[in-house]
Amino acid sequence: MNVHLANKQIVAKLLVALSVLFVMSCGGSGTVTDTAPGAGYEIGAAQGESVDRYSVRLSGAQVLPVVDTRHTGQAEFTIHEQTGQLFGTVVTSLENVSAVHLHEGGAGEAGSVVVSLIASVTGAGNTIFNVPADFVLTDQQMQLYTSGNLYVDIHAGDIALRGQLSAELPALAIGAELDDLQAKLFTPVCSGCHTGSGGSLPAIMDLSSADASYNTLVGVFSIGEPDLLRVSAGDAEESLLIRKFEGTQTIGARMPFRGAKLDADTITAVRQWINSGARR
Repeated sequence: MNVHLANKQIVAKLLVALSVLFVMSCGGSGTVTDTAPGAGYEIGAAQGESVDRYSVRLSGAQVLPVVDTRHTGQAEFTIHEQTGQLFGTVVTSLENVSAVHLHEGGAGEAGSVVVSLIASVTGAGNTIFNVPADFVLTDQQMQLYTSGNLYVDIHAGDIALRGQLSAELPALAIGAELDDLQAKLFTPVCSGCHTGSGGSLPAIMDLSSADASYNTLVGVFSIGEPDLLRVSAGDAEESLLIRKFEGTQTIGARMPFRGAKLDADTITAVRQWINSGARR
């Protein structure tokens, strides 16, 4: 490898780390846009050579079994298609991280470790982990990479985060149990506004944990529509929560507020949880 190309690779790795930090600091969704630092730079490749890049957001919702946490991570991976050399950076604010791995496996699957990432920089509340220098994927692993069948995870005590290396966000099947609804719906979608720290709506409602959501929702009358229970155990159609999600409420806005309507499968899971007794 000539000195010029080696220098380009070093600079490129720094740009990846900066772009990942940029997305995390701006609360991005996990996709580095064309305006992010380093976007458009072909990491580790000489001009004209091809690479594939994934930007990935890690969360507890993708972990098996699911982990309810508001912690997230951000990752960027690039492969040199001609040589199979892998470049990757993972950034997390989690403390006491014991391991960061790249694994074989599709969404919802667990697989063997491909490579362990190495902690390289700690600062500003974040730790950066990198793929070891000169690590090369096998032909089979390259096929898994390009088909979206590799994932990255972070282990830190009782907390784990996971993200699928895929051009599409993985579809997460939501179970009709409160713990699953909490990890995949209430925590990531609702708890940012419903914090339990205020004296009026929305902050007076606490959807930050499964216990808090149960106490806030089940058998509790609505403030805006005092004749309706937020969740009427055994009766989804008479539960304000369902009406809010479907947009059939008579007062106030559909939920999530100013967000896209929840998909039908998610609303169905909430309805099934309520109709089965809304158990904790």
